[in-house]
Amino acid sequence: MPNRKTTILRKLMVPLVLTILLTVGAVVSFYTVLINRFSLEMESLLRGEIIGKYELEITSTTEVALTLLQAINDLPDLSDEERLELSRAMIVPLRFGTDGYYYVYELGTGVNLIHGANQSLHDRNLWNLERDGTFIIQDLDRVAREGTPFHEWDWTRPGFPDDQVFPKLGSAVVVPGTNQWLGTGVYIAEIEDEVNTFKSKFNEFFNLFQLVLGLLFVGFVTVLIVILTVIIKRVTTPIVRIKNQLVESQGIDFSKQVVVRCNEKDEVYDLSEAVNIMNCSVSNVLHRVTHDLHISKDVGEKLEKLAEDFSGVTSEITGALTETRAQTEQLFSQVDASSENCQETETFLYTVADNIEHQASAVQQSSSAIEQMLVSLRNIDKVTADKLQRVASLQDRAREGQSHLKETMERMKRVTESV
Repeated sequence: MPNRKTTILRKLMVPLVLTILLTVGAVVSFYTVLINRFSLEMESLLRGEIIGKYELEITSTTEVALTLLQAINDLPDLSDEERLELSRAMIVPLRFGTDGYYYVYELGTGVNLIHGANQSLHDRNLWNLERDGTFIIQDLDRVAREGTPFHEWDWTRPGFPDDQVFPKLGSAVVVPGTNQWLGTGVYIAEIEDEVNTFKSKFNEFFNLFQLVLGLLFVGFVTVLIVILTVIIKRVTTPIVRIKNQLVESQGIDFSKQVVVRCNEKDEVYDLSEAVNIMNCSVSNVLHRVTHDLHISKDVGEKLEKLAEDFSGVTSEITGALTETRAQTEQLFSQVDASSENCQETETFLYTVADNIEHQASAVQQSSSAIEQMLVSLRNIDKVTADKLQRVASLQDRAREGQSHLKETMERMKRVTESV
């Protein structure tokens, strides 16, 4: 038997609430994973779009500088030194973006010819320039000769300490008709800034969306719980009413009918009808039991009276038995006295038995003679039956002869009359 009292409402609400909470947890987890994946995909797409934009910008600006260098190198009246000075004068001041500049190196040697950010590097061999194990000029020279224009590396940034490096996206393209390659680059830390700006705005929108969605979900769950509570109460309230009415009867008065207000004839209505039928049956049984108890009481009173009468009769029978016992003892004494006469009678009976045996043998002989007489009588009866049969046959023949005689006499009479 359960130790703690509970209710149907609690039994139904607890699993329903747990189911709702588990569902909410699963939905929130799935939603969080989905949003995280969506955020990563959006970040990747945004990063790709921004890098594509920078690559397009680098390509277009590189083509401008490359066209300018080609035009200078195509001037026929200038010496190589004049072309270099003119190229430096034209390329060094060129800028794009916030801090984009150009540089020109000699192909295969690493000698700097033009540098837009640091003119002190002019005519210096930077072939072995290395940063964190990466030979930057050698890699860019290889990119230019292979025709794969874009390359990423880490480099210092103007306006920042020399020991602080930033990721950079650059390009290297061979200047047609020369042994030079033109390079430029942009710091992709700006890409991270744009990505972080996008993530910040996305997170703000996502947080607002989550707040609205959470409020809507909480409202939905609250409304669902209220609806479930109302539905469950519509089921449990009639049951509680049935229980209260049964408790009010105190298990004694089963004549009261359980009244349940139901708009439809559902299971609760059927339960109330079943309880009413049970109360009616129990009431009938109690009525019959009460009637039987009254009858049993009357029978008990009659049995008590019979017991009293039987007690009196028993006393009389006891007295009669006592008297009979005395008479029996007297008879036993008389039997003992007459036992001697019985012995004499026994001797006489043995004598009579011998005479009976002699008479039995004589009777046996007489019975055999009688049997022989019976056989003779049966033979005589048989012969008599045969003779009677013959007499009956002769009588039949005599009747036939008599009828023939009558016919003959009638014929003779008719003949006589005709003559």
